[in-house]
Amino acid sequence: MQTNLPTENTTTDRKIPMDLPEFKINRAEERTVTWSVPWSDLMMVMFILFLVLFVFSLREKDRILPGHRTPASVSMSMGGQERLSMQPLFELIRERLIGYERYLNVAFLDDSSIVISLVGANFFEPASARISDQSRPVVSKIGQLVSLAQGKVVITGFAEDHAASDANAASKGAWETAAVRAAAIAEHLVQETGLNTHLLVIQASGANLPLSPYLLDPDNQRQRWAEIRILPSSIPAG
Repeated sequence: MQTNLPTENTTTDRKIPMDLPEFKINRAEERTVTWSVPWSDLMMVMFILFLVLFVFSLREKDRILPGHRTPASVSMSMGGQERLSMQPLFELIRERLIGYERYLNVAFLDDSSIVISLVGANFFEPASARISDQSRPVVSKIGQLVSLAQGKVVITGFAEDHAASDANAASKGAWETAAVRAAAIAEHLVQETGLNTHLLVIQASGANLPLSPYLLDPDNQRQRWAEIRILPSSIPAG
């Protein structure tokens, strides 16, 4: 009895089928994978870039070449500087003169000048240029503040408008009274505070510009007797 032994090629020639799943790549998956920045990092980069551009724009805005400055820009720049330089003096005058409202008014004008108006019937007697005794302490207190000024000090005198209804409204007598009143205020300021006389300008307005018309204020309770105008140092008196 002959037995056939299996040879070595018996197992090698035999094919065993493998049931493997078939993988298919979609078109979307065929795209090349790219590197991406996290959203938070991207926002941080954009913020830093915006900040740098903003600072750069501010530097360029503040850099003004002298050859490209227009007269309007120069005027606005000087006006702002003058107002800033006069603001502390105005605040000091207004603070120190609290309680004297019945004797004066303090105003800060658009041209950066400070105007102190002496009002009421207490400063001068009618048609007189002599400062009343009760008003001298007030004028002295004003002088102490005016002496701090760096620019010109213009003192304008006024007179009553009693004759405003007749032909002598602008008479020489009214104008002289106003001028002497301004001079009396100036002399008192110089004597009491040592105000530099080179800074003083005296002028008169007569009776043509009353603060309160005589018909509305016959007792001169609201009359303006003098104005002390403090100019910025860059503005000439005129």
